[in-house]
Formats: sequence, structure tokens, C-alpha cells
Amino acid sequence: MVDSVKSDNFLVVFSQDTPVVELPSRVSVLEAVEFKQLFQQLLQKIPLPETIIFDFHQTNFIDSSGIGALVSNHKSALEQGVKTLLKNVTPQVMSVLVITGLDQRLTIQPSDNSTTLSTNKSVNHLPTTHPSVRSPVKRLIDILGAIVGLGITGILFLPIALAIKLDSPGPIFFGQIRCGWMGKRFRIWKFR
Repeated sequence: MVDSVKSDNFLVVFSQDTPVVELPSRVSVLEAVEFKQLFQQLLQKIPLPETIIFDFHQTNFIDSSGIGALVSNHKSALEQGVKTLLKNVTPQVMSVLVITGLDQRLTIQPSDNSTTLSTNKSVNHLPTTHPSVRSPVKRLIDILGAIVGLGITGILFLPIALAIKLDSPGPIFFGQIRCGWMGKRFRIWKFR
């Protein structure tokens, strides 16, 4: 049985009544909305499929919106009693899943040997860092710049602290909690 589900960026192929959703090369904000809508269409099919497969073979970028859509779709599937399976997960996507801990929560089909070999090759050929990182001249300039910057800041610290204290009572510094990468919180200290 071959059905079609309309989508601009996603191809859905039915293999023995199991929908296989082929994800595009990028899954970011716009694609995430379409991904969720497409998945809702699949969950409205009668009869409901036992499993829905997400094929990541061409996906090399997924951002937080794409991860959010993936998690949302997974939860919707669980509520309907449908299993989700991730297939042909590329190393880029797998690293995002590992960082977010989703590799432990989602069912990921192990890659076949040919994919594993290509993955091992890509690990050995990671992109190189910029050559300036290994430059002793750049390192020396960075250290001298930091020393000069800290020296100027140290000299200016006393007049700034005095001006703040004379302007109004209260602490000279105040702390602020900010949200960083992957929602990790950190505290910064600033002059009032």
C-alpha cells in the first residue's frame, strides 16, 4: 500500500504499512514546524501504524527547534501507543542527541557496517582548527594583550568603584544568573 502525505521538505514512504519519514539536510525552526504538522497527519491515519521511522541519512544539521519537534513527536506517538525509531543517524545528529541525552530515551537503530566504516573515517578526519591556534606569536600577543587589559582595568577599578559608591548606597557589584548553551545557568558579576 502506497500512501502520500503532503510536505515540502519531508518525504514519506510507506514500507509494509510503516511510514518512513526522510528528514531534510537541515532541521531548524521552519522545518521543525512542518515536521510536527506532518507527524500529526501521520497520527491521524487509520489504522495507526505500529511504528513510525525517522530516516536521518541526509540530515547533517539539527538545532534546538528540530530537537524540540523530535521530542514533541515522540511524546505524541507514545500517547497514541505508536513507537518511533530513528534510522541512519548521521554523526552530526548523533552528537546532538548524545549531548542532550536523547540517545538514551529514543530508539536508535544501529547503523550497518558500511555506515560504521564511514563514521570511523569521518572521526579520523575531523576538521582542523585554525592555524593561528598553534602560533606562538599569536599566543604571545594574546598574553600581552590580557596583561595590558587587566592592568588598565585594575587602574580604572578604584575610580569606578568610588563613583558608584558615591552615587548611591549599595554594593559595587551585582550578580546576574544567565542561561548559556543547552540551558546551562551561570552567574556573571557586573559593575552596578
